[in-house]
Parts: sequence; C-alpha cells; structure tokens
Amino acid sequence: MNNTEHSERAAKRREYILSPVDGEVISESKITDMLFGKKVFGEYVSIHPKSSKVLSPVNGIVDKIEKDGHSILIISHLGTKICLYVGEDINLLEGNCTKIFVSEGDRVREGEVLLICDFDEMERLGYETKVITAVINQENIMDIITLSQEKIKGKDKAFAIIFYRSL
Repeated sequence: MNNTEHSERAAKRREYILSPVDGEVISESKITDMLFGKKVFGEYVSIHPKSSKVLSPVNGIVDKIEKDGHSILIISHLGTKICLYVGEDINLLEGNCTKIFVSEGDRVREGEVLLICDFDEMERLGYETKVITAVINQENIMDIITLSQEKIKGKDKAFAIIFYRSL
C-alpha cells in the first residue's frame, strides 16, 4: 500500500463522541472560561443541561475524577482523551450537588451514568450550569468535526474524530 492509499484508508477511521446530557448547545462566543474559550484543552462542545444525569460519551476507561465531580477524564477505547467539565466554579460546592457513580480505573460504556448533578440547585445558588465535552489530545487526529445542533440529547453524536493513521 502506498502513502496515498494509506492516508485515504486512515482518514476513514472515525470515532464518535456522544453528548453526555440532554440540553441546549452553548455557542463558543458565549463561553466565559478562558481555558476553554481559547481551546487550550482542544475542541469542545458546551451544553446547558436539561437533565441531571451526566453520561459517558465513549466506551473507555475513567482515568481521573476530581473529588467534587466537576471534572472527569475518560480515555476512549481508541485512545482519545475526553474531558467532561461540569459547571463553572462548582468545585466551590465541594461535591454538595453531585453524586459520582464511577471510580478511577473503571471501564465505562457509552451512555453509562457517570454522575448525577442537581443543576437546578446549582443555578439557585448562583452557579453557571454547563457541561463541556472536550477532546484534549490531538495526536493522530486529522480533524474534529462538531456535529451538534442547537438542541441535543444525551447519547446523540456531538463530535466525529478523523484519525491520520491507525492507533
């Protein structure tokens, strides 16, 4: 196989990242968090949640969980690192509005409940509620295509990732 054939074959390798919640997609122009706004962590979709369950967007392994549940890192079965970032400054709540259902090292399936958040209580307390799903590693990734529309359901496709070569 020559390089052109290999590139064409590899370009067809895709991974889909699913939405972790039902809700409304927040446009990038409305993101106030500097790190996500400048895409320090990579491409992302931000959703104002309309459901309390935060679901796994991929099949993979839970790599890291912040103790208050505001951030979960999952490595997909293809090696893509996905960060779920819940709320803004909700770490100040010290986990009072979140219940975590997984542990570091757990294998998770698409759509599995990772945590439940009381987003209504968070809003009542004055916290901005959103769930950001970011692709934080860019190695071997040729393109990341955002597939989300204005309204999205948990388990809908949010991203398509196209790889340069086999992992």
